[in-house]
Amino acid sequence: MPEPTPTLLRTQGGTQVQVSDSSPQVTITSPAGVGIVIEDANIRISSPGCMIQISGGNITLTGAQVTVDAMILNARMIRCDTIVANTVVGSSYTPGAGNVW
Repeated sequence: MPEPTPTLLRTQGGTQVQVSDSSPQVTITSPAGVGIVIEDANIRISSPGCMIQISGGNITLTGAQVTVDAMILNARMIRCDTIVANTVVGSSYTPGAGNVW
């Protein structure tokens, strides 16, 4: 049986969609280099120099570990069972046991 060849769809503007059976994968790429790669074990979204936006009523990220390698700006409350921090800075933070000082 011959090796399956990838199927490539390319628009006049340069957007590409490639589907491959040999390494089950779907790749979508824009002319600016923004891309989505879907594989059996991974989904990668890349946006060099652009914003990636996810919006919805409820968004859940689930994993054994979630790593964020960037500064986080949060407009609302952060709630967690345990937080471990090397430094805490805040205008309403009071140091002491249980913030009772």
